[in-house]
Amino acid sequence: MSNTPEVPAPRSSLATWSLVCGIVGAVGALPFVPLVEYVFAPVAIILGILGLREVSRGMRGRGMCIAAIALGVLTLAVTVARIS
Repeated sequence: MSNTPEVPAPRSSLATWSLVCGIVGAVGALPFVPLVEYVFAPVAIILGILGLREVSRGMRGRGMCIAAIALGVLTLAVTVARIS
């Protein structure tokens, strides 16, 4: 056995950016921040899906992608419910 530590797989940058967009979109759904959720929530969903594809190729960040997709969908649901 060797004493070299195992290097973990790199984290997907798409996973990171999708979570950032999901958080910004969720904060944008607050009443005092207008129109931010319309841009960032769909971007979070799209980047989250692309990130899941990247994670399936051996990178880390699956949980971040799932959280970003959930935040994006929840933010869009709140936004649509608030409009109607």
